[in-house]
Parts: sequence; structure tokens; C-alpha cells
Amino acid sequence: MTAVFFLVLFVISFILNSIYFKEDTNRSFTYSFAIGVVLVLILSCLYLVEIFNSDKILNFKRSVFFWYVLGILVFHVPFTPFMLAINWFLIKQDESVFSLVLFILNFLAHGCYITGFLWSEKKYNY
Repeated sequence: MTAVFFLVLFVISFILNSIYFKEDTNRSFTYSFAIGVVLVLILSCLYLVEIFNSDKILNFKRSVFFWYVLGILVFHVPFTPFMLAINWFLIKQDESVFSLVLFILNFLAHGCYITGFLWSEKKYNY
């Protein structure tokens, strides 16, 4: 139910950003991306709290969902502030630094996904 509420909230914020920042689509998409990431991070943290408060914590390494959520957190927690700092504070955008940070974060996130696919057992993924 929370995810559906967040989806509706995101769609409404996307529409409002598109209307309000009609002349500057880059800013509109940046704000929409940031709002979407914050909502996904909240849902990810709620999932982790649910896992840590249940018996599933005993087999968390065997769940592909845990590794997927970990990959999401590993990528978005450092990338979103980095991206927003470049856009909001008008830091000189150096393509080599941006590409390096993006490559490292993608490598770590996809490493979590691959680990989840290799270690997960079907009986724990329900």
C-alpha cells in the first residue's frame, strides 16, 4: 500500500515539476529524479527493517531481494548527492570524474545483483 501511495506521489510531483519548470526541462527531470530516488530509498529501508525484524534475517544472504535492495542502496545513496551537487551548486562538471564515479557505483551495484543471483536459493525467494 505504501508503494502505491509513493507511486501516486511521484506521478503528481512529476506532473507539477513539468508544469512549474516548463522552460527548463533539465531542472524538472533533476527534481523528479531526486524525488523518485528518495521514495525508492524509503521503500528500500522499510524492506530492510521488515527483514531485520522477522525470521528472514537468518537467511538474508540467500534472498535475491536483499541483494537487489543492497545494490539499489549502494548505487543511489552516493550518486544522488553527487549528481545534485553538480546540478545545484554549479560545480564544474568534469566528464572524467563523473564517468569514474558512475563506473565504480555501477560496478558495485551490479556486483550486488550478481552475488544475489548466484547465492540465492529459490525456496527463500517468495
